[in-house]
Amino acid sequence: MDNEQLLQQIGGMFGQVNQQMGELAGQMGQLSRRMDAMETRLNQRMNTLESQLTERMDGIDERLGRVEETLTRVAVTQENVVLPALKQLAEGHEELTRQIGVVSTQVERNTETIELHTVQIAGLQEKVKALA
Repeated sequence: MDNEQLLQQIGGMFGQVNQQMGELAGQMGQLSRRMDAMETRLNQRMNTLESQLTERMDGIDERLGRVEETLTRVAVTQENVVLPALKQLAEGHEELTRQIGVVSTQVERNTETIELHTVQIAGLQEKVKALA
């Protein structure tokens, strides 16, 4: 094989390589466009998710604010209304306990008086029978 044949053979190879490089460049271009399209779709999805997440977080923040407000009202109500009412009930209970003690003492005295009167009445009834 002489130099000219080698040059033709090398030239043919360069042609094939150039053709293959062109095909590869076309495929790379297609892949690049597909990747760009996928990136665009992913960015759109991310933006949608971020928007939805922001809306949900705003809703959660609003709900938490209402819960905190309610808890504060409950705490204030407990401190200003419930606790004084419980203290008043406890004081009323103490007063009732004291009054029950007084009434119990009076009932004991009345029971003793009734027993004494019962004995006296029985004695008088016997005397009335004896006189009759």
